Amino acid sequence: MVALDPEDGSLKWEFEALGKITRSAPAIAGDDTVYVGSTDKNMYAVRKGELQWKFSTAAKVKSSPWVDVDGTILIGSKDHNLYAINPDGTLKWNFTTGGKITKSSPVVAADGTIYIGSKDHKLYAISHEGFLKWTRSFSKHVKSRPAIHPDGSVILGVTDRSTTILQDGKKNKKVHKVVALNPADGSTKWEFVVDGKVTSSWPAVDVDGVVYIGSHDKCIYAISDGMLKWKVLTGAKIKSSPAVFEGSVFIGSEDHSLYVLNSTDGGIKWSYQTGGKITKSSPVVANDGTVFIGSKDKNLYALKNGVLKWSQPLGKHLKSRPVIASEGTVILGVSDRKKTLIV
Repeated sequence: MVALDPEDGSLKWEFEALGKITRSAPAIAGDDTVYVGSTDKNMYAVRKGELQWKFSTAAKVKSSPWVDVDGTILIGSKDHNLYAINPDGTLKWNFTTGGKITKSSPVVAADGTIYIGSKDHKLYAISHEGFLKWTRSFSKHVKSRPAIHPDGSVILGVTDRSTTILQDGKKNKKVHKVVALNPADGSTKWEFVVDGKVTSSWPAVDVDGVVYIGSHDKCIYAISDGMLKWKVLTGAKIKSSPAVFEGSVFIGSEDHSLYVLNSTDGGIKWSYQTGGKITKSSPVVANDGTVFIGSKDKNLYALKNGVLKWSQPLGKHLKSRPVIASEGTVILGVSDRKKTLIV
């Protein structure tokens, strides 16, 4: 994990774990403590490059953490557990799901309910105290991190079976869709079917309740109350997750480009072509409008208004979403075979 100066990309500090931390996107607390999961089965708490503590699980941690308003850190593990960890690194509680928690990550609603997906094909709603409220089953592994709509609905991308006869006369066919679930019981509020997988891209929701998500069908979709508002076709699959900032939607595509779209109509404000595919990395936008995103060309890019501020080579394919600390430092997980550290 590295911390870079936002002005020129120079290294401010680095922290090295025994395992990979490229799949778990870091989360940051108000005191700038950074939390991140690792394939060495630990979650690390790091401040300014110094280890504060680590929390051990029984399997790899690829899920990304969430820091709740009371400082509790929530993270899933491939050992089937969602862990709630106190800011001092002690266990608050754990909840065991029916499958591995891998690509899905927790999100907390305003009422304290925690939502997370599992490889047992279920989305779980768990109380702030660690008790099950409800589950909702789908036909495939729930990989997407949910998003919370302003009305409280839970939004996620899923692959499921159709419940109606499709135009080709088939039923029970796999369909890819964005769903909005009732927070009271997990029932469907609305759903929107797309032509490609939407489980790799985490949805984003703006203040007006418009949902944005990328798809393997090469499109980014804007969906309002279950109806298409607009869609924009790119040149390749979209596995990156969108970010929304001041009326713009930022998203990367495997056609090597970062797109910045007008949230009103999907018009392209600007785009920038990196030296490689943008796959699992997703953009983060600073308060001054600078956007940071990683690429398969092993570089982290800093862009503003379509102009490159800097790019920084970081050893391997960048898969993690960066985070921004209070003083503007850009933090992300990287993998570099040349470095080892025993902690």
